[in-house]
Amino acid sequence: MTVGTVPAVEAAGIHKRFGSTYALRGVGLSLLPGHCLGLVGRNGAGKSTLVSILSGILTADAGQVLFDGQPAPSDTAGWRGRIATVFQHSMVVPSLTVAENVFLGSQPGKAGFVDWREMRARTRSVMAEWGFDVNVSAPCGSLTVEQRQIVEIVRALAAGTRCLLLDEPTAALERGAVQRLFERIRQLRQSGVAILYISHHLEEVFEICTEAAVLRDGELVLSAPIAGVSKDDLVTAMVGQIRHPERAHPARQPSPASPSVETAAAASAPGAALTVSDIALDSPGTSLHGVSLTVRPGERVGITGLRGSGATTLARIVAGAVAPDAGTVRLGGRALRPG
Repeated sequence: MTVGTVPAVEAAGIHKRFGSTYALRGVGLSLLPGHCLGLVGRNGAGKSTLVSILSGILTADAGQVLFDGQPAPSDTAGWRGRIATVFQHSMVVPSLTVAENVFLGSQPGKAGFVDWREMRARTRSVMAEWGFDVNVSAPCGSLTVEQRQIVEIVRALAAGTRCLLLDEPTAALERGAVQRLFERIRQLRQSGVAILYISHHLEEVFEICTEAAVLRDGELVLSAPIAGVSKDDLVTAMVGQIRHPERAHPARQPSPASPSVETAAAASAPGAALTVSDIALDSPGTSLHGVSLTVRPGERVGITGLRGSGATTLARIVAGAVAPDAGTVRLGGRALRPG
């Protein structure tokens, strides 16, 4: 892996205010070549504002952005090839082809004429170099969400970008596409590309990132190698309070031979449409312990909690997208196959 000691992109003492509201207060963040930094925080923490400043969309009130240790050009057009952002919502032009989107605004050619053959050839070359397989002549409106994301990444790579900002990149991807994205991120890291990965899913941060940083109320409150932090550390930093104080006196976990009252009631609930019994899962960034619930016909059961609390993971287990370590899910009394 190509890893540098000089940050590819650095935010130094960034301040930003909108009216009387402080969006960022002295934030300092470094993206090293060959590293993937996971940026997390609750809604309103300042993540989007920081991404906009790093992308050149917004100007900081104070502080500066540096590329390879040098102050960024005052003209954001000079940032092209230095940094690129792949936003949660696709930024491709559906009516244009893949090649046209990749070279949008920088089409090869001379004397005002576009060299279409050269543009398609160069797009194929970048695709082949990074192992992507998308028809360069296809209109982007005909592509899947995953393929559109590939087009945006290829657009950045074709411009020579060595730093990618990925803003909630898995929000619209199915499970297989998420894993393929992670493989691409690992490949980019191996080639020395610096990546800022913004996500609400803490399990993704632990799976793909080398470092983690937490923003809270516009301030950087935690920054550390991913190996040195836990999910509880991140959540505590995000919310600014001690999480799970009841763990000082942990409840006894039900044993298989002696199910809890809730589990027994759920298992025997007459006419239950959905029964979840003693679900347990222990994986990086996600923990569930003995979760049970019953949903009867006509009921609407809401599951709530902070990001990373396990609510989404429980839903994915019920849907069959994730296999739990223990427990069962029954639909109308019939046990569903895990995963």
